[in-house]
Amino acid sequence: MITAAPAPLQPSSVRSAAARWQQAWREAVRDPRELLSLLGLDAEAASLSEQAAAQFALRVPRGFVARMRRGDL
Repeated sequence: MITAAPAPLQPSSVRSAAARWQQAWREAVRDPRELLSLLGLDAEAASLSEQAAAQFALRVPRGFVARMRRGDL
């Protein structure tokens, strides 16, 4: 009888894709002022109050930010 090891529940490519997605989510932009600054909208970032920034829940993966047009309102 030939025995074989059981197949993994998830192929390694699926596990690595999940790990990349989770890493991107952990490193996402959470501060509206940082997002505005990354987009070249520093004047808008400076005018955003601390209270407004705290009330604006945000999580944008940096890969998505990289696809946005700089300075575009």
